[in-house]
Amino acid sequence: MKVRQTCRFLCVVAGLVLSACGGGGGGGGETPAIADAAYDGIRDQAYLDAANAETLILGAYGSPDFAEIVPLAAVGQENLVTLNADFSDPFQLVTLFSQTAEKLTRDRQVQTQALLVPAEECLNYPEGTLTDNLTESTDGTTDRVSGTITYINCDVGDGIVLDGNVQISASINVNTLDMNLSMTMNPLGYSDGFETYSLIGSLAGDITSNLMVFDLTINMTLDTLTDAMYWLNDYVIHETDEFTGIRSTVSGRFYDSGYGYVDFETDPLQTIYEPYNTSESTYDGLLYFYGSSGSQANLWLGVNQEDYCINGINQSGAFDLGTCVN
Repeated sequence: MKVRQTCRFLCVVAGLVLSACGGGGGGGGETPAIADAAYDGIRDQAYLDAANAETLILGAYGSPDFAEIVPLAAVGQENLVTLNADFSDPFQLVTLFSQTAEKLTRDRQVQTQALLVPAEECLNYPEGTLTDNLTESTDGTTDRVSGTITYINCDVGDGIVLDGNVQISASINVNTLDMNLSMTMNPLGYSDGFETYSLIGSLAGDITSNLMVFDLTINMTLDTLTDAMYWLNDYVIHETDEFTGIRSTVSGRFYDSGYGYVDFETDPLQTIYEPYNTSESTYDGLLYFYGSSGSQANLWLGVNQEDYCINGINQSGAFDLGTCVN
């Protein structure tokens, strides 16, 4: 395993602390964002150790489902839990954002009537349906779409079923079809086939028409309605299509209601790469995670989608977890 110099960790931690003053989104006397106000779990910074590192680190990078992966140190390879989604799509919110952008680009018609057709949007129509009051206007160079989409048990694909309201605001360049999009949920029922959440918060970002470049900021509380809650605070994703795969970086703060938060970022020189051909052994990426009292850990992505390695250190010493442990 590669080792980073301690000074790098200290510099990055200092930068994260200075930029995140105010307790993660609600400080400075400002009115809390709806995701901040909705979160009622532990708000202290978590102390990273061997007992909680997989839950916090894999949860921050993907979703709590990833934390079910059993390290090779404990059991044989045949008992590993298979990942249920791409690493880089936390709670499949990136998929939801992309799907919405594609629908609005496709159905824009510059008239004041419903833009989305239920039979085209819900795979389980007529059992699942939707309505919208979206309106569109144009100034010749930019189309603007705004309004509310109401989902009723609507299967929108990729295992995502929605039930509730989403407020939409989008601007589309009429020449390039590049889009700036914001989506607000308060709340939206959301099921990804593994867990059901109540989403409270916002997705906002830019996406190019050919999906070559993608930037997204997530401020979202996810309530499982079963005493578990997660908050992705200022979770920033940048993706670039390299034709054979996706190159990306992520950073932000992840709260788990039972442990508190960790700050994280991608190494700028060892960014995340996921090939479109999942049989290729070219997965890569290095992420840093920071807990309280100097506890910290690295997440190394392995040579295939189901490999990962966590190297941690705290006041008690070093610890290693993941499929790299054998």
